[in-house]
Amino acid sequence: LETAVAVDVLPFLVDLLNETARQQDALATIQQVVAGEPKNPAPYLLLVAQLQTVGAPAKQALKTLEQAVAILPEDPDLQLALGKQFIEVGSLKEAEDALRSAVRLRPDAPEPAVLIGALMVQDGRLKEALPLYETLCQAESATGQTHLMLGGIYAALDRADEALEQWNRAIALDPELAEAYLRLARGYAERKDRERSLKHYRRFLALAERNPSKVE
Repeated sequence: LETAVAVDVLPFLVDLLNETARQQDALATIQQVVAGEPKNPAPYLLLVAQLQTVGAPAKQALKTLEQAVAILPEDPDLQLALGKQFIEVGSLKEAEDALRSAVRLRPDAPEPAVLIGALMVQDGRLKEALPLYETLCQAESATGQTHLMLGGIYAALDRADEALEQWNRAIALDPELAEAYLRLARGYAERKDRERSLKHYRRFLALAERNPSKVE
């Protein structure tokens, strides 16, 4: 009955409905609140999550986010979510546009910049992605995955020493990052450094046994 109250109460109610196997009721409840076009991003993001929970088509979540961004165009969380959803449906140009809006609205948030870089790499725009990832890796928020990606760019540009350095930094930040060990194993193998290569292959396999698809 009161939109502001509904927005505050909604997450707790949705959790309760989901826990009692009433996912469709939860979906209908969120849709009812969203129909009032609240000036708060939370209900729209909650609706997207619930659509995924009930297995709705990805395009339905995309439509929800496009409507939300039309109402709240200056919200960085909605722009980020919209970018991710565009990636989900394969609309990569639109994804990059939304992610760039998210960066503009919240320049210190690393996730949209990381995703933009990943899109550039996927599109073969390595020289364009390189300075972006170099900046990300110098930030305090840098992760093992960020260094892994930068190493991959260096490797593709035939800068093998820098690639190995970044992959070593990746495992220093994230000792569970199996793919970085695999990259290091292959990199050292190309240098005929058998001892280091075997060491990293063994570590990769030890981690990958927890996830058979990575062994494959």
